[in-house]
Amino acid sequence: MIVFVSVGRWETDAAILYTYRTASMFGRVIIHVDDGAAAERVRSLVGRDVDIVVVDGLGAGRSWAVENIDDDVVLSDSHVYFLERPSCGSTHCDFRRFDFGFDTEHDPVSVIGKSAWHFGQLNWNRAYRSFVFDCAAKWYSHNPVIFLHKDAVRRIRDVYMKYGLRPIPWRGYGADMEQLYVSASRLFGPGLCVYGSNRGPIYGHRASVSNTTHPFWAERWKSPTYYGEWYRANTCFLKLHYPRELWNIPRSRGFDPERCDIDDRTVKQLNDEFRYTYADFLRDFRPTDPADIPIYNLEKTTLGAP
Repeated sequence: MIVFVSVGRWETDAAILYTYRTASMFGRVIIHVDDGAAAERVRSLVGRDVDIVVVDGLGAGRSWAVENIDDDVVLSDSHVYFLERPSCGSTHCDFRRFDFGFDTEHDPVSVIGKSAWHFGQLNWNRAYRSFVFDCAAKWYSHNPVIFLHKDAVRRIRDVYMKYGLRPIPWRGYGADMEQLYVSASRLFGPGLCVYGSNRGPIYGHRASVSNTTHPFWAERWKSPTYYGEWYRANTCFLKLHYPRELWNIPRSRGFDPERCDIDDRTVKQLNDEFRYTYADFLRDFRPTDPADIPIYNLEKTTLGAP
């Protein structure tokens, strides 16, 4: 198993160290960075013999992992504290986690008993706000850690490259984990929700919005290019995976799938390859946030989903 860790710009030294050290207990770690300066920084922190891949852009780097690794892959952010082995017996899976802040990076485990344990937010349509606290099967993951079995890695790679696209057909930050996880779900069916010992978390995640003034979070949004790539990533995710009949439903940030530059014919060809649709997700989804119920009912009615 390969743990592929993408190190964000302005990441803290502490985060790089605890992510690398805890991930190394469960598999071979490959570190992904944007440039040579970042690679040198990582080597100075964790050791000269660390495996490093230099690819500019989060989406491009994670595409590289799917294109070049013929093994089970765990994709991870660079501020994750692994407690248990992040794997499962399915084509893909998602893990129960707890969150901690910048102020507890020195001892993430200290807040396990104080933090909510969850499986992330089900925001496939960029409108839902419901979190998942207990589940068996998962169609969608917006989480900092996902597992892809080597069969899923190979199938995702083959399907997208067949139509001249990379597995994540955008370069920058945004919707990258969702793109891979939803693609796996639409090819194989839903992944598994994996609990740790005593149904606890598998890992801890530093919630960057615990301090929105920290450079790791704040600096990225000062770049118009970065913001533009983030917007394109989300619009193209919707164009690939969200039914056209629902595109007029209001979404956060006003993401408009029509503005994605992946051509319509390619999107149709890709969707013909998938066995499962958004309607399959709706059959299993149960909103946990009351604000999601009107949109959920409208989507079901429009698509004729039971």
